[in-house]
Amino acid sequence: MFTFNQKTLIVLLASALLTACGGGGGGGDSSAPAATQSTQTATETEAAPETETTLETASIDDIIIAEDNDLSSTFDLQLQVSKLDEQRVYLSVCENYQALDNGEYDVDYNGCIVRTSLTDSGLDMSLTLANHSDQLVAAIWYFDGNPPIYIEWQKTNVMEEQWSFEI
Repeated sequence: MFTFNQKTLIVLLASALLTACGGGGGGGDSSAPAATQSTQTATETEAAPETETTLETASIDDIIIAEDNDLSSTFDLQLQVSKLDEQRVYLSVCENYQALDNGEYDVDYNGCIVRTSLTDSGLDMSLTLANHSDQLVAAIWYFDGNPPIYIEWQKTNVMEEQWSFEI
């Protein structure tokens, strides 16, 4: 068979050959235009004149931003939940959900932004959300075995968003 030196030489030569050939890709002269077939009919009319298009280069100075736009990618939502009874309650606030036709909700609980139990005093917290977050759903779970109660929030585009509800 082949010795170690012969095998090494064969591998080096094969590598050099593949590198020199470019590794495939169909070959041919890439600068030559591809052959095209054109057919003309006897009813062909005069061709429309070519119009010259020019592209203008935009610069950062061309961007106009309203004075009240602080270019922030987030906003704060003040969440206030008042608790009216002494029952144990668990709260989930989630972004990924879908309202179903029957009044129920299909909620992705793996992506919830708040998961907490509520004390007798309720909850008062500020959530920092991405600007694309325009709706949330709160799932209120009582520890009585019943399905959760859902409350939706929709963004109103005011300076300070607030979501308050009582349970």
